[in-house]
Amino acid sequence: MTTFVNSDGVSTTRSNVNRGVFLLAGLSLENLLKAYLVYEDPQLIANGALAKKLRTHSLTHLWATSKRVPYKKRFASVAATLEDGLDSWARYPCGLTHQKQITELVMTDVLWGRYESMFAACGSRLEKLLSKGWVTHRGERHYMRYETAA
Repeated sequence: MTTFVNSDGVSTTRSNVNRGVFLLAGLSLENLLKAYLVYEDPQLIANGALAKKLRTHSLTHLWATSKRVPYKKRFASVAATLEDGLDSWARYPCGLTHQKQITELVMTDVLWGRYESMFAACGSRLEKLLSKGWVTHRGERHYMRYETAA
């Protein structure tokens, strides 16, 4: 644990892995949301590179753009909270500019629980969509089959 004391004498204690957890949770969500967007529009990867629409780390933008991600209103705040760290303190030792410097947030048990619920719902929905099949940017139809471990 690390304790920080601000200029007003107020202290905050955080786990030493707080930044890493925020970063990995945010990056995982970013990739999951981009999977939804590619499922919805395979042309986003048609030229062997990500389309401009996908070249963002803005979780709130990716979240709002997807038409099929579940519980959009219920979990939008989780995406917004993770985004706060992705562009600043979770990825870099400080913000890229002083305007982007924000106070490091703490991954609370409540936030982690909401993240787990959101990720489970999004993952489950994506598995169902992929098992029904999708059309690639070349017009080929593919199906994914998921099996549970015995």
